[in-house]
Amino acid sequence: MLPIMIHYCLTLDLAGKVDIDGTVNRFLEQAGLSDVKKSVDMMDSRCVIRFMVEGPETLVELREVVKSMEKGLFSEATKTAIKSLKERPSDLYLELTARPPLFGREEDGSYVRA
Repeated sequence: MLPIMIHYCLTLDLAGKVDIDGTVNRFLEQAGLSDVKKSVDMMDSRCVIRFMVEGPETLVELREVVKSMEKGLFSEATKTAIKSLKERPSDLYLELTARPPLFGREEDGSYVRA
């Protein structure tokens, strides 16, 4: 049996950002996507990031994996999508939209415009 492929399409709303490339690179690093095979496309003030994750072979195994999934950007959407499944899909497609904050926090606790 082939693994369930989970396809993510994440749209970042970057309106108002000054350093778009820097913001996207910091986001990819913070989201743990730096070393993941992905496509990154810019459309006006939006950045669309697409990547795939290979899941387990069965729906039961997928539900077990999701139970131990760390809380993060993708966890709630993934848990919600898997919870509603009635039968095993060969592919699961998830679309998310996020807006990185306009201000980031420096190591010294001060805020800087991102």
